[in-house]
Amino acid sequence: MHEPDAPDIWRKDFVAALRLIGSAAARLPYGVPEPVLGGQAAIELYSGGLWPPTRKVELLTADARRLQAELMETGFRADECSPTDARNLWHPRIERGVSIAVRPPVDANVVAVEIGSSGRHDATTVRVVGIEDLIADQISDWLRQGGRRSEITTLVQVLVELGRAGVAGPFRPAYLQRRLAQQTGGEVVLESSLAPHTLDDPVPRMTNLSFIGCVVRSWRATRNLPLDAIDLFPGEDRTDRESADIPKRNEVIEMGSLAVRTAKIIPFRPYRQ
Repeated sequence: MHEPDAPDIWRKDFVAALRLIGSAAARLPYGVPEPVLGGQAAIELYSGGLWPPTRKVELLTADARRLQAELMETGFRADECSPTDARNLWHPRIERGVSIAVRPPVDANVVAVEIGSSGRHDATTVRVVGIEDLIADQISDWLRQGGRRSEITTLVQVLVELGRAGVAGPFRPAYLQRRLAQQTGGEVVLESSLAPHTLDDPVPRMTNLSFIGCVVRSWRATRNLPLDAIDLFPGEDRTDRESADIPKRNEVIEMGSLAVRTAKIIPFRPYRQ
């Protein structure tokens, strides 16, 4: 599959890193699970680069030793900035690193993303953590930081909108609802517009970079954002006082289709019509 323009949304070094990671994953011995892209790198992928990149791409794996060996075959080397940590690697040509975390992902909610052929590069596939897991993790971080409005609330709203638009394949609100209940103890609930009316589609999700690019472009158009915009949300500096300032009891902060009630535990109840 040829994708003439989709990578233009992302930085060239990011797409190059994805290709190398996919190539390394394809060479892993039979029976060794492929790594999964997570953290800020997954946000960069799903958002089309609206948030600044991290120096290292986070990879979740159950076998760091074998993955590290295959990554070094593609040109990654030990990171001189962290010589004591063998799980941090750096690629001098593309100037991107990887950080290997020995933390098996939730395989049931992983998305396979094909990076199409381009020039001398063959098509390859990378596995990415589901956008629902990213949303749940960001909300958990937001609660730990005190629950005030911040960049995280903007990020959550963007991820929810892109998820519902299908950037990672069919959105899974029932899975998200379970994750939120588990991670927040009921502090975060789905509004009726997002709460699941049916069970999630259990079919493994697969997509490609071209399709993600189309979804992101369409979403940007509806939000009147430049189609080639990057780093639109560089972050917000927050003082320790602001981080520790818990909102007033029962305050509700809207994040798109999420109703977030802070300082009050709301028992989790499955959606009923």
